[in-house]
Amino acid sequence: MLRFFCSFDGFKIREHLDGRFTRGSTSTAIDIITTAGRNGKGALYLGEIGPDVNGVSFELPSGPHTSGIVLGIAYKRYSSPPARLTGIFTLKNSGGSKIFTLLKNAGGYLEARKGSSIGTLLGTGVINIDNGTWYFIELKLTIHASTGTVEVHVDGAEDTPLTLTGQNTEGATGGATQCTLHGIHSAYEVVGFLFDDLYFADAVAGIVTDFVGNCQSTVTVPAAETAQIEFTPLSGTDNSDMVDEALPNDDVDYNQSTTSGHKDRFTVVPLGLSGVEVLGVSVTSIAKEPSAGGSQIKNVLKSGTTEESGDAKTLNTDYKSQTHLWEVDPDTLVQWVPADVDGVEIGYELV
Repeated sequence: MLRFFCSFDGFKIREHLDGRFTRGSTSTAIDIITTAGRNGKGALYLGEIGPDVNGVSFELPSGPHTSGIVLGIAYKRYSSPPARLTGIFTLKNSGGSKIFTLLKNAGGYLEARKGSSIGTLLGTGVINIDNGTWYFIELKLTIHASTGTVEVHVDGAEDTPLTLTGQNTEGATGGATQCTLHGIHSAYEVVGFLFDDLYFADAVAGIVTDFVGNCQSTVTVPAAETAQIEFTPLSGTDNSDMVDEALPNDDVDYNQSTTSGHKDRFTVVPLGLSGVEVLGVSVTSIAKEPSAGGSQIKNVLKSGTTEESGDAKTLNTDYKSQTHLWEVDPDTLVQWVPADVDGVEIGYELV
């Protein structure tokens, strides 16, 4: 089942990562470059951030996971670096101990390692990860002390030496609950790496339970108000005008409410997709509360006659993002089709 995806298109500054991700550093070594992604929009930039304890981490929902773990991400060396290790994925348990790492080595090839980026080497790939080119890297993993398995694909092709069975892939016990993306192992030169179009799936029955190949996420925004409008706009009378920007502008304009149960819903700008397979739809909001009080917000999606809300997320006094994913259309209970994506209404509700 698809559990998580992110295109990084909807973030303007690194602080917008907070909520969906945890930054291992507050420095500019972790940032959003709004025009550097594969589609000319946003990408995650990781630079000189030191050992692999840092980076950007995200929760693996419904964990801990030990089997059927599938991760995919677009990766590019942003600048011309010297020979350095670059961590792609490091899976960790709930205590933060490293279970397994997939990295790019100093020669430009992928390595699978038990534990950290300097842990026991399990295998080395043969597909070269060249400078300045986007690659879509996917990992399928079973964590076990003796029967672990690894499989790695690059741009849909199997990196054959990294198809491993009967391995000890368990650098720490307890199963994987989080994954860290990180830059170079040792921070001695200024080096940059870009990440885009991240996804995570598990073995639970659903649309995605295996490699999906080179895939992309795209973002749409509110187009117009629906009849369900209860928040108050900062200015004017049209709430959609306050939330229709492709990149969040924080306090420049917004909708506000202090009343529990208040909800806004909007139609969306059609994506006009055709000839593609839709693997999931998520609604993301970026919100804050003016003063600390434990307020919560839910993201809302309506498809056809069916409306559903995501989990309640607690706000703080800085803007942060929260998201909820629908792998199937809640109205039809089957895989999304492009026309139905264009027909959804999205919004938020103050709990």
